[in-house]
Amino acid sequence: TSVLLHLLNVLLVSAFARRLRLSRGAAWFAALLFAVYPLCSYAVGHVGGREEELALIFILVTFLLHASRRWIYEPIAVISFALALLARPAAAGAGLVMIAWDIRRGRPFKEAAARLAPHVIVGLVMLLIVRRHFGTLGFLSSQEGNPREILATLPVAFHRLFQLFLRPYVISEPSVLNLREGNIVPWLVGGVEPRVLAGLAFLLAFGAAVWLTIRGRGRALVPMVALPALWMPLDSLFFGRAFDLTLNLYAPSMAFALLVALVVERAGFERRAGHLRRALVGAAAAVVALSFVVTSQARLSVWRDEGNVYIEALGSYPAVAAFHAGYGTWLARRGDELAAVDELRRAVTLDPGLVPAFYNLGRVQISLARDAEAAASFRRAAQLDPNDGGAWMGLLQAALRAGQPQEALDAAQKATVLAPSSPEAHTRLSAARLARGDVTDAEAEARRAMDLAPGEAGAYAQMAAVLRTSRRLEESLDMASHATRLDSSSPAAALQRGLTLAALGRDSESLDELTRYAALEPHPDPTVLNLAQTIRRRMGR
Repeated sequence: TSVLLHLLNVLLVSAFARRLRLSRGAAWFAALLFAVYPLCSYAVGHVGGREEELALIFILVTFLLHASRRWIYEPIAVISFALALLARPAAAGAGLVMIAWDIRRGRPFKEAAARLAPHVIVGLVMLLIVRRHFGTLGFLSSQEGNPREILATLPVAFHRLFQLFLRPYVISEPSVLNLREGNIVPWLVGGVEPRVLAGLAFLLAFGAAVWLTIRGRGRALVPMVALPALWMPLDSLFFGRAFDLTLNLYAPSMAFALLVALVVERAGFERRAGHLRRALVGAAAAVVALSFVVTSQARLSVWRDEGNVYIEALGSYPAVAAFHAGYGTWLARRGDELAAVDELRRAVTLDPGLVPAFYNLGRVQISLARDAEAAASFRRAAQLDPNDGGAWMGLLQAALRAGQPQEALDAAQKATVLAPSSPEAHTRLSAARLARGDVTDAEAEARRAMDLAPGEAGAYAQMAAVLRTSRRLEESLDMASHATRLDSSSPAAALQRGLTLAALGRDSESLDELTRYAALEPHPDPTVLNLAQTIRRRMGR
C-alpha cells in the first residue's frame, strides 16, 4: 500500500512541476529524483510514516485544483485540503503555497480572497478538531510549545533540516534533533553558537527569496518548492513541543527534488547550451539518480527491520533512553530475554520516569521467573502512572508468584477499580483473594468474571481453582473441562484440570493434563513440574 501511494505521489509531483513551468523532461526528472530520494524511504518503508504519503497526496491535489483557475474544482480542493489536515496537521503549510501562487500569478485580490476563504475556514475548523482530539495544538496551548521556545529553536530546526538535504546518503538517523528552551536560549543570548547563526542565515535567505518572488524579481518556483520545508517545524508547532525533527521528510524531499531538477534544467538544457555542456550535466544528473537508487535500497533495508532501526539509532545516540527501551522490547519479542533485560535496565537508568520501559522490564523478568524483580519493576511503573491498569495487573501477577499475597491483593483491587468491566481484572482479583485464603470472596469474583465474559476460559479455570481449594472436586473438574472446551490451548485450563484430576486420584489423566500444561506454558511452575514427576514415579513410568 505504501509503495502504491508513493507511486501516486510521483505522478502528482510531475504534474506539480509542470504547473510550475518546468519543462516536460525536467518535470519527469524531478519525479524520478523524488521517487528514489533516500529521505523518502522512511515514509515508504515504515508503516508509521504512511501519514506523510497521504498528506502529500492531498496537498498536491489541493494545489493543482486551486491553480487550475476553474471555480468548479474549488469545492473538491477544499475537501482535499481538509483530508490533508486530517492526515497531518502540518499540511496547513499548503495554504501558504496557494497564497504565494495567487500573489505571484497576479490574481485579483477579490478573486484570490474568495477562493482562499473556504480553505482558511476549513483549515481552522480541522485544526480545532485536532486540538480537541489530542488535547494540544502548540501555539494554542498554554502548557507546551510556548512562543518563546518556538522562536528560540526555529533557526536551529531550519538549519538541521537544510543539513539533512545535503546529506541524503546517511543510512538512518532517527530523532535527529530534540531541542528545548533551556538549552537553546543561552545560545541566542551568547550569539556565538554556529548552528544558530547558520540557521538565521538560512531563514534570512529563505525570506529574501519569498520577498523577491512576491515583488516579481525572482522565480515563482522558489517559494513554491521551499514552503513545504515548513512541514517539520509546523508539525512540531501543532503538537506542542519544540522542534523534534525525525526522518519524516517526505514533503520537504519533494521540494528538494524540484530544486535539483530546476538547477539541471537551467545549467545544462537551456536553448543556448552546447552538446558538451548538456552531456556533462546529463551525466552528473544520471549519477545522482543512480546513487539515490542504491542509497534508498540501503535505507529501506534498515526501515524494514525494527532491530536494525534501533541499532542504527543507538549507534548515533547511545544516551537516548527510548531507543534502549525499544531495542530491549524488540529483543524480548525475539526471545533474547537476557539481552532484553540489560537494554531495558539501561533505559530506566537513563530515564527513571520511562513507564513503558519499567512495564516491559517487568514482563521480561516474569518470563525469566525473577518474580521479586518483576514486582519491583511493575511497582515503579504503577507509582509513575497510577492509572496504568496494565502495571497494576503485572504487579498482581508478579506479587502472587513472589509469594506476596497482600501486595497482590492491593494491586488487584486497584486494577479492578480502574477497569471494573474487565473479566481479567476480576479473575486476577479472585486469584489474589484465594492466595489470602478468602475463598468466599474469591468465588464471588470468579463468578463476576464468568458473567462478564461467558466465553473466557481463564475465568472458568480460576473458578476451578477456587472449587478445588474448597474440596468441591467434581464441580472443579466440570469447570476446568469447560474451560478446556472453550480454549484447548489455555495453559491455565490444562493446569487446573490436571491438579483436580490429581486430587481425585486419577493419576494417568492428571499426568496427561500436566504434561500438556508444561508444553503450553513457556515458563511452567516448578512445583507443578515436581508434581508431575512424582505422579510419573508413582505410576512407574
